Amino acid sequence: KYIREKIKKIYGVDAEVVYPGVGEEWFKEPSIIQKKKVQAKFNLPNHFIFVLSRLYNHKRIDWAIKSCRDAGIPLYIAGDGPDRKHLEKFTKPNDNIHFLGRISDVDAVTMYNLADVVLFCSVEDFGLVPVEAMAGGTPVFAYGIGGVKETVKEGVTGEFFMTNDELTDLLKKFNVKRYNADTIKKHAMKFSEEEFHKNLTKFLIKIHEKESKRY
Repeated sequence: KYIREKIKKIYGVDAEVVYPGVGEEWFKEPSIIQKKKVQAKFNLPNHFIFVLSRLYNHKRIDWAIKSCRDAGIPLYIAGDGPDRKHLEKFTKPNDNIHFLGRISDVDAVTMYNLADVVLFCSVEDFGLVPVEAMAGGTPVFAYGIGGVKETVKEGVTGEFFMTNDELTDLLKKFNVKRYNADTIKKHAMKFSEEEFHKNLTKFLIKIHEKESKRY
């Protein structure tokens, strides 16, 4: 819908929304062995915040770093990009901020599952990361503009913030008992690959029938 509004404004066309989806592998519960393997591989504590993103300025990873630093919560950042060196300089030895570089999808599924919260600080047309995180039953704290307003359900699957200070407050007040993993996963199913195929097929049939009547 975020993009539909742009299309309407620029082209004057009423577009139909067909949400993209994530594959079933993101919904699978990692095995105990896999969890222990990832915990050992990245030396993970019992509680931590997770970010998976390309490291570019517009992704606002510095917000995640500052808020986790101020809230005193460990942050693990997966991904790489041109801003990595700058972000590493932005951190301090005692910040408990960890850069993992690029990780595999298998490890990402497990990291989503183990994390207390996944942070999403940028503005995206849709945003696959929040959906992947919710598929793992993990709440998402997201910047309140863009596609996340349609995928994250406030108070149920996560929360929204508009400033760095608001994000810090959310982290300081975070209570894991407020969110239910099964409820979060169920909500994420609306954005599964299966639902995408179903909705795309309905849309194509609709267009086919409409065009057939013209000839």
